[in-house]
Amino acid sequence: ALARISSVRLLRCCRVSTVIDASVAVEGTSEVRHLQQGFNQAARALAESHRLLQSRINEATAELARKNQQLEVASQAKTRLLAAASHDLRQPLHALTLFSDGLANGETDPVKLQRIGHIRECVDSLDRLFSELLNLSQLDAGVLQPQWIDFPLDRLFEEISRNFRPVAEQQGLRLVVRKTDLWVRCDYVMLSRILNNLVSNSLRHTIEGGVLVGARRRGRGVRIDVIDTGVGIATHHQVRVFEEFYQVEPTGRQAARGARGMGLGLATVQRLAELLNTRVELSSKLHKGTCVRVMVRSAPPALPAPVVPPAVAAIEEEESLANMRILVIDDERTILEGLTVVLSNWGAEVLPAQTRAEALALADTWAQPPDMVISDLLLQGGDNGLDVIGALERHPRGIGAGTARLLVTGETKPDRLREVASAGIAVLYKPVSPRVLRQAIQAQRAAAAQMVGA
Repeated sequence: ALARISSVRLLRCCRVSTVIDASVAVEGTSEVRHLQQGFNQAARALAESHRLLQSRINEATAELARKNQQLEVASQAKTRLLAAASHDLRQPLHALTLFSDGLANGETDPVKLQRIGHIRECVDSLDRLFSELLNLSQLDAGVLQPQWIDFPLDRLFEEISRNFRPVAEQQGLRLVVRKTDLWVRCDYVMLSRILNNLVSNSLRHTIEGGVLVGARRRGRGVRIDVIDTGVGIATHHQVRVFEEFYQVEPTGRQAARGARGMGLGLATVQRLAELLNTRVELSSKLHKGTCVRVMVRSAPPALPAPVVPPAVAAIEEEESLANMRILVIDDERTILEGLTVVLSNWGAEVLPAQTRAEALALADTWAQPPDMVISDLLLQGGDNGLDVIGALERHPRGIGAGTARLLVTGETKPDRLREVASAGIAVLYKPVSPRVLRQAIQAQRAAAAQMVGA
């Protein structure tokens, strides 16, 4: 009977959770005591094992938390470093862009024009690299939100063909962009960035043959293919090429041509695709080429827009800035001089200012407000272009609804990008090509005139 009672106690103790020490009193016959002692030893060993396991779990959890914190700190440091480096390097590059255009204006010497062309090629190359950084910073800041519209895909395809055909021909490659009558519902700018990055990447890594861009309907969606005959991507690299800063080392003729970027193009593609709630698929064979597919929503075709005669379109694009008065605010003397040269060549009257005080001093003397204000975002002494524009709006003789506003900045810090996005003022990111600057001026001028008319 005593043995049966002790066995019941033993079974009850076995049901006790392993997170606490369990033991039984040693009593009864020698056989029962021996059994009870064995149980107590097993319980102590089990409790010790549990304490050791819990200790290791706590250590692993603490180590994981520490590494996560290190990764977060490293990520924030990377963002700050890229933003600071990008801003500081964009300033002289923006000035170089403006001065190269000023040099080309009215120049007829073929040798000088060729040299200026080489300068522009270098500027364009740097501009592409900085654009990749800017795209990444905008995504990190969360300031990009899709603007859904229906548009004919062929419009975007024609733009890609126009932009990249000269690049392909210069490298001895073919770029084939197949015409399509499909319409899609998407963000035009984001899809344009995705396809531009994919085509640029394909051309960079293709030595012979070329690149094909096409689209076909797939169910309720449209699949866009970018196919190249390039060097291909090894299987063990394919899962990582969409990571930031991950690059596959170029070899052979590809390395000799200097085909190397920053490892951000495909990372940007992936991030933009996520914003568009779509997916990007990649298939590739080493030395055979690569195919990247992007799925987008299809849309029903709309009525064709009225056709603008080419002559009228050219006149509108090259609309003169004669008699237009533009207040330009930038604390970098070289950029201020470059903008003055470019805008003056277009016929505008330029009012230059390096500081808030100089801008307000001009407001004290002008007979009427300027037609437009172009301001850098970050000015001397921690001043802010948005605040200066606000001060001009409050000035008794300052700017009103009839004055167009445009910000130009090399800033890429996420908090600054959010600040700019919430201001409701058009913004250009340095370096700004003269063509883009002119288009922005005309667009903001038209918007301001429409606001006054309303």
